[in-house]
Amino acid sequence: AGPAERRAALARAVSATVSVATAATASAAVAAEAEALPAATEAPAAPAAPVVTQRIFLDLRFEEVGATEPYVGRVLLGLYGKDAPSNVARFMEYATSPPLQGPSYTGSLVPKVVDGKLVELGQIPGVTLVNLAGSQQLEYNGRVIPGDFKIEENDISHDRPLLLTRSKFSASPEFELLIEPDQGLDGSHVVFGEVLGGQGTLQRLLKLPRYSAKSTEPEGSLINSLFVKQREAFREVGVALGDDRATDKTGRFLRRVTIVRCGRG
Repeated sequence: AGPAERRAALARAVSATVSVATAATASAAVAAEAEALPAATEAPAAPAAPVVTQRIFLDLRFEEVGATEPYVGRVLLGLYGKDAPSNVARFMEYATSPPLQGPSYTGSLVPKVVDGKLVELGQIPGVTLVNLAGSQQLEYNGRVIPGDFKIEENDISHDRPLLLTRSKFSASPEFELLIEPDQGLDGSHVVFGEVLGGQGTLQRLLKLPRYSAKSTEPEGSLINSLFVKQREAFREVGVALGDDRATDKTGRFLRRVTIVRCGRG
């Protein structure tokens, strides 16, 4: 072969060697980059749904507008004994206690709707909350009821309606039923159950007239503004004088609502 052919063959050999080296370098770079990437992680599993461990029924009695006879309807509740054992134990004690022998949800009141989002239930006549030696205790008809109040927490959010909840920091027997989601309660309240049945009874309950403390004039009108200011001034004076009539009654039912029966469902 002549000199020109030898030079061409040498050029082809050099090109092939460079191509192999380039491919090897690229392969090594890809492998190194793959090693540098963080390992793929699985998405965190969704929290397990709370389990209903006990069932309780409440029979509510109230007089509807225009009705000639009182209405009695049943609401069925499911309690989360594994997620809120302390609150469920307290609830079961009041729900299964015979009336007149101690504090019982039988004969207790459903007094009001709080902020349009919560129905308050379980107001037991004769029960008051007292502070003894720095701890909350219940007094029933003048008799102190010994108890070990514990602040309880769980991860259940107030993200759906018809949940049962209670203030984390109160030893009183009252509890609330969530009408609409309100995750702003997650820090101050603990969920301990849900409504399983009786939504029709609750709908009828929410149609009862309630105290609104509003004038009949439109919001923002001069007359309405004067009414609000006057109402607040009278309330502040009443509170200063210790007049019970000065308490905020907003949301209170104008008809008496009573839990006439309750027990295991």
